[in-house]
Amino acid sequence: MLRGFLRRMVERDRKRRKKLEEIVKRYDVTAVLFGSRARGDATPASDYDLLLIYEDSSTLERLLGDLREARIPVDVYSFTLEEALEALPYSTLILDALTEGIVLKESLPLKPLTEKLKSLKRRGYRRVEGGWIIR
Repeated sequence: MLRGFLRRMVERDRKRRKKLEEIVKRYDVTAVLFGSRARGDATPASDYDLLLIYEDSSTLERLLGDLREARIPVDVYSFTLEEALEALPYSTLILDALTEGIVLKESLPLKPLTEKLKSLKRRGYRRVEGGWIIR
């Protein structure tokens, strides 16, 4: 009985991940899955953490609507590229996404963010258990 329940949960998670990827690929955004789903230590109750880089707010709204309609448990953190670049030195969320994330789609270039992250690491930023040391 427990084995059947676990099998159903794994299948449900697989379908949700596939649907999440299908939705993201329809839009002109960059999407990075991070958190427990990207690290591989998610539980059946874990949600999906998604960093979205977008240019057009109407595109973002349509994408968010599709995610709600699909009933995928997702926490979306959305930024324009400029906002993400400005927030990067102070945002452990963006730091985590760039460090441990899985790029689902890259319509807008991540290179400016990854280059800035390299620069921050040279200045002493580093990942530690439970967070970041930010200088």
